[in-house]
Amino acid sequence: MKKKIEKALLQYPEIESVTIRRGLPPKIKLDIKETRAALLFPYMRGYAATDINGKVMAHFEIADGLQLLTITGVKTNSAEICKKIDVQDEDTYNTIMDVLSILQEKDLVKE
Repeated sequence: MKKKIEKALLQYPEIESVTIRRGLPPKIKLDIKETRAALLFPYMRGYAATDINGKVMAHFEIADGLQLLTITGVKTNSAEICKKIDVQDEDTYNTIMDVLSILQEKDLVKE
């Protein structure tokens, strides 16, 4: 039952992780860690929005008004909602993500 609930909740892109515990009297405690879109990758004729870990949150045709960092220089192979973005050049992608992580640690980029 726990796995079924976890799987159902993880279908929502905003949910990063779920922990389910049983308590007494018969209670269920849910610990939910949320995530949010932080990056835009060009994808097909628009953009794929991902969280800072590369989990695809949404697709957009235009990026106007979105206050997300746009990542260029990485070709996107696929961008399935709730899955990690699939890029052609994994080395370049990892380098970009490492730089972003350092910038976040120094409070130079907001999460």
